[in-house]
Amino acid sequence: MTLLYASTDPESYGGQTFTETSRKVLTGLKGGGEVPFVFGPYAGSLNNAFAGIVAAPAKAAATKPAPAPDKNPVLPDLGQMFGMAFGSARTYYRGSLHRVETTDVPVAVLVNGTRVNLPAVHAAGTFSFSGGAPQKAEVWWLDNPDWPVTLHWSFGPASTRITRIDWPTDSAGGQVATGPPLAAQLGGSACHVELHGIYFSSGSAVLLEESEPMLQQVAALVKGSPEATLTIEGHTDNIGSAEYNQKLSEARANAVRQALVGRYGIPAGKLTAKGFGLTRPVDSNATVEGRAHNRRVELARPCAKH
Repeated sequence: MTLLYASTDPESYGGQTFTETSRKVLTGLKGGGEVPFVFGPYAGSLNNAFAGIVAAPAKAAATKPAPAPDKNPVLPDLGQMFGMAFGSARTYYRGSLHRVETTDVPVAVLVNGTRVNLPAVHAAGTFSFSGGAPQKAEVWWLDNPDWPVTLHWSFGPASTRITRIDWPTDSAGGQVATGPPLAAQLGGSACHVELHGIYFSSGSAVLLEESEPMLQQVAALVKGSPEATLTIEGHTDNIGSAEYNQKLSEARANAVRQALVGRYGIPAGKLTAKGFGLTRPVDSNATVEGRAHNRRVELARPCAKH
């Protein structure tokens, strides 16, 4: 997943997994009641993203195994706890959440490169700690009791949201579970295909290990097409100068090519790399999810219309 933390942070933290609440919290909100909530952000940095929402032991049973306990004890009377795994120093904010709208609200997220409006339960509340001024919080949870992932969270000046979800590969041979194999996507009249699941460290061309499943798929495709020379293309959004984005797109395309050649034994002559910077947007740069869509890597084949 790709996350946006705060307005002062980079827009992409690729390859991350995100938090979810418990079935009990979601059910309580949908029932129209007040849900007690306690969260403990890392002391001194409310702009950091949170890393875990778990049910307190005596109050609720999570639908999935809870994360490992934090160094700070979770008291059994705290209700639900929102915890951050960035350090041991915490200040616990206490309050409650209530549902804002009586029906689900849409939250735009890119799912494997396609903009989807996911149904969300929107909740809000006011939280405070001993000696501190109250602050407002809002959260949007996916309305799915089996996976109530946090789509958007804001607390005071800080804001965190999911902009992109890339589904993992299935167990049958590398095919993306929600779509056809790369070879099928690149066949017929298609000249290029977006490589969902390629992740870089923010603002750099350092590939993250979460990119390996997609790299495996690309390697299999290239090895199965011995007659074709394919191109790895890098693209960016419009944040920063044109020169910066051009260099970044070239570096990222080259990083993918080098990984395929060096780790998967693809002949160097079978792959070229090219960067286009901000010149080929596929979405609006006016929105967070649009910019996330424009930051991409594509695989292209020789094609007259490309």
